[in-house]
Amino acid sequence: MGHLRQAELVGYGVTTVSALYFARDAPTLWALCPANAKKFLRRLVVWTAGCGAAVRIAPDAARRILFPSATTVSAGCLVYLVAVAAARTGKVSIRARSLAKCARLLLLFGAPELILEAAADPESADMCALLAMLLGSVLGGKGAITANVVILLMLTGGEALEDLAFSRAQGSIASLIRQLEVADSAVVLRALKGSTLEEIEVAADSVAVGDTVVIRPGGRVPVDGVIINPPSGACATPEPDALTVDEHLLTGESGATARGVGDVMYSGTTVATGVAFLRARQVAQSSALALMRNELTAAMEQRRPSAMETMAQTASTLFTPFALALAAIGHKASRRRALRASMSRTPGGATLFAWETALAVLMAATPCPLSIGVPVSFLSGLSRAARLSVTIKSGTALEGLARATAVVLDKTGTLTTGHQSVSHFAAYCVGPDRETRGGAGPALPLACVAMLERASGSTHPVATALWRYFAAQEQPEPIIEVLSITSEPGMGVAGRLVVRGQGEVLGTDTPECVVWIAVGTERWLEKCGMAWARPPRGSGSHVFYGISVDTMHNVPVAPARRDEDPVPRAELLVPASASPRFCGEARVNDPVRTGAKEFVARLQSMRGVKVKLLSGDRSPVLQSVAKDLGIAAFDVDCCLPAEKAAHIVALREAGHCVVMVGDGANDSAALAAADVGVSIGVNDLASSASDVVLSGREDSLETLIQLLAVARKTVRVASAGVKYGMSASVAQMVLASFGYLKPTTSAILQECVDLVTVGNAVRAL
Repeated sequence: MGHLRQAELVGYGVTTVSALYFARDAPTLWALCPANAKKFLRRLVVWTAGCGAAVRIAPDAARRILFPSATTVSAGCLVYLVAVAAARTGKVSIRARSLAKCARLLLLFGAPELILEAAADPESADMCALLAMLLGSVLGGKGAITANVVILLMLTGGEALEDLAFSRAQGSIASLIRQLEVADSAVVLRALKGSTLEEIEVAADSVAVGDTVVIRPGGRVPVDGVIINPPSGACATPEPDALTVDEHLLTGESGATARGVGDVMYSGTTVATGVAFLRARQVAQSSALALMRNELTAAMEQRRPSAMETMAQTASTLFTPFALALAAIGHKASRRRALRASMSRTPGGATLFAWETALAVLMAATPCPLSIGVPVSFLSGLSRAARLSVTIKSGTALEGLARATAVVLDKTGTLTTGHQSVSHFAAYCVGPDRETRGGAGPALPLACVAMLERASGSTHPVATALWRYFAAQEQPEPIIEVLSITSEPGMGVAGRLVVRGQGEVLGTDTPECVVWIAVGTERWLEKCGMAWARPPRGSGSHVFYGISVDTMHNVPVAPARRDEDPVPRAELLVPASASPRFCGEARVNDPVRTGAKEFVARLQSMRGVKVKLLSGDRSPVLQSVAKDLGIAAFDVDCCLPAEKAAHIVALREAGHCVVMVGDGANDSAALAAADVGVSIGVNDLASSASDVVLSGREDSLETLIQLLAVARKTVRVASAGVKYGMSASVAQMVLASFGYLKPTTSAILQECVDLVTVGNAVRAL
């Protein structure tokens, strides 16, 4: 900020010195001004003042009545220029006086709005063009008048082109926002007298957490929820395995997908076949669809500019002092040349020649590559990303993707499918000496593990896999009540349960008893006081558990609790009085995504990009996945979620621009710590912490590769526009300062630069 402030002060100083220099010669110029030019300037001042007063009184009505549209003014300027060209070729006979009147009429109707806008916001206005228009009106020659019309065409036509480019870039984004509208109504089950349930249609906003929502074929899911079995008394009973849904709006995948009891359905999903009974777990305003729509709308309405856009805006504000200084230098040099030539014999000849040179410099000065080209390029890039079903929250994220030098990948759900399944579940008895004995029946331990995972509310793929494995056994469900629970991301979950009717299995004389259970990594079991829970064959497993029975305390009487009520949270440490009963292991398979190996290879082939794999999984599993994907061993780290953020910070401190790609809530800290956080799938915490949100479809990795290509193209197009556009503008200004370009020629060349700049910026679409 210190350097920026110094640059602004230098710009103010240069502007002041240039203005003082021109002010010395202004009286002489006014004395040489033709009478008709003075008359026009007085009319322009009076008309502009009247328009300004009207705008203050009734802004909307005054702008609609007094100011013609930019397209209308541009069309008038084009007609005038065509008439001038036809008159000069002799094909049409038009008097010069009539052309001058038409030009002044165009300026009288087109200039006031531009002048008022510049007075209200001088930093964003093209002051060089307005000063050139004013100076051309004072000079009053044929060439100056024509140049003024070209300048007016540049200002109004540039505004029209900018609006066209922005509307084209925003078209696909606006279309996607319209598709993300939440359903207006929902059908819920309400209990009448007795046990009868009736379907009632209500507003989607009135659906509360825990309500049962019914969605029939063709219906759209209004809120996020979990599929449940039809309640007793419901009027529709769907066929088993008959429920299929269309999730293309969220995932981009066309076609029907089968869903069953226990699966999560997100708002925006359409039921294809069958009848879905959904227990709402979010209100409509907090649903996945509403989250995506709000983020996309906020990204467009409150779009934070990228560093390149900020730099371009700053440079464009410093461009005016530079142009004024060059115009002053050209004015002084031209005056000296004119005084040495025959022009000095003509009254005012040297003065008029010097001012025409300054006018040519100002007309050649265009900050369009900075002020218009860069923002249009980035908005075009955001629009292209929206067509990939990607939400980018700021231009800074797009620029960060283009400049990425390190891409950090999470494993579970990012490089793997995230659809984990339990391939092996074992239980072992633990003797009084805490030594592992032979195998035991896995039914009760599995039930305890599954009920604990379900009560924790965890959306981790391993927790979901354990519950599904238990549900697939089709065995009688023991009576288990969860009293309290605690968990730690990346480690595991532990809790205190009441098990009823299983005293014989647990080795106790009482029909019900308190059970302490911990499920997770070996480190987690040690932390919970179950270091003894080490199965004899644990090398190939991912999840371990231990179960102890508290024989010293009676079963507490807990108040009645509904299914949707949260389980009390507590710090758990297995007491010494608890006797170990079981330990065991579960092997969980999570296949690598299709195309993950090609994705990693393409990342590694990008120039200057380093690929790193971070995961909380065990080191042997992580190394195996890395080997399959072609990631070197020294680029793989096994760490907890909190440690991921530290790794990200270390990479940034080493000078890398870091892109973190994750999919779960446990990745939120790492996503927030990276230069650009990319979340895959619909997850409230991960999405809010990230800068880029990808849909959770199967080809999301390919989408990420395409997004990186879009980001690089966007920055490349914006940089090329600034480099070549500003070079052309400065070259024209230098040529004009030496007297090689006339005002009309400078204005036409400047218009060509603006057209090429906007056309180049739209290439990012």
